[in-house]
Amino acid sequence: MSKDLKIKQRCPHHVVEEWLALERDRQTLRTVRFPSSREIKLLWNRIEIPQEGLYSSVEITGLVRGPFDIEAGEDTLAFSVDRGNIQTVTLPRGRAVQSEQIARRINEQSQGIRASNSGGRISLQLVGANVNRTLKMEGGTGHGTLGFPELRQYRSRMIVPGWQLVKDTATGDDPMARKILFDEPLRTADDEFELSYYTIRAVCRRCMGIGVENDFRYDRKGDPVFTRNQNLLLQEVEKIIFTVKGSNTFHRWYGTTLTDMIGSKAVGGGSIVESQLVGQISSTINRYQQLKERQSKSQPVPRAELLNKVVSIDVTQGRDPTVFFVSIVLESQAGEIKAIEDEIVVSDAGFADGFSLVR
Repeated sequence: MSKDLKIKQRCPHHVVEEWLALERDRQTLRTVRFPSSREIKLLWNRIEIPQEGLYSSVEITGLVRGPFDIEAGEDTLAFSVDRGNIQTVTLPRGRAVQSEQIARRINEQSQGIRASNSGGRISLQLVGANVNRTLKMEGGTGHGTLGFPELRQYRSRMIVPGWQLVKDTATGDDPMARKILFDEPLRTADDEFELSYYTIRAVCRRCMGIGVENDFRYDRKGDPVFTRNQNLLLQEVEKIIFTVKGSNTFHRWYGTTLTDMIGSKAVGGGSIVESQLVGQISSTINRYQQLKERQSKSQPVPRAELLNKVVSIDVTQGRDPTVFFVSIVLESQAGEIKAIEDEIVVSDAGFADGFSLVR
């Protein structure tokens, strides 16, 4: 069964990591296109910034390296998280208690922090959302044993302030006009920002407003996406139509001269251009059909991949006189009928035998 990399994809209108410069107020970021949703990913120096802002983590490590000798009366560790209730952990008693055992006990009896072994020392780190957090070491009997100070408070520090997607009144009355506004000015204007966001089809720079982009895609496993059967038939027809004739070094006949029509004068109200388009497309498809028939004689080709006939070719001029809409309906030998729809921005060619212009 034949297959080929799938190149025609529905455009997601997704802008990926667009580089942005912070404006003079050190608080505003403006995108090239307006975001159409609040599904936004903001990177600061390649670090993702949550909408609530970026804060440093709160992590403290005891000064004493284990194993530890823990006796009765010296076996409690007390602390409070975010000015909440005091939490008291009873440490495992004994001689030469390993750091892993103490960290496991703290994790079992506490909330809001995570203990770990850091080179034999006990390390405590706040867990949860990336917001302004506090950790206070309260009065406990085992603080000195583990090397923690008593009655000392630790606070996370704001690195990048939070941000909002707000209406941009400086660009006029466009309802889509939005900008990124930080809650307060940043300390420096030299940082690098990259924004991933969705925009609308009319202004999308990936597909230029046609809704389709030609590019390879990969699945979640990282394997390329292929196309087969009649979808492969449609892709091959589209490729031969839009390939510049003569650009294939080994097959100079492959392709069309449609690109030569771009920039030419559309006379006769566009009817001559329509005739030329239909003529070139029909003759090219006829040549492609003959090629596939020769291929089927030397290797197995599914009937869904072989062209039976062209049902119709429809070329119409759009509101913009330089834009022509092309619709080609093909039927495979398997009896399936599918259409190709494209736009040609572009001048007397007769119709090829067996083809007609459908109105």
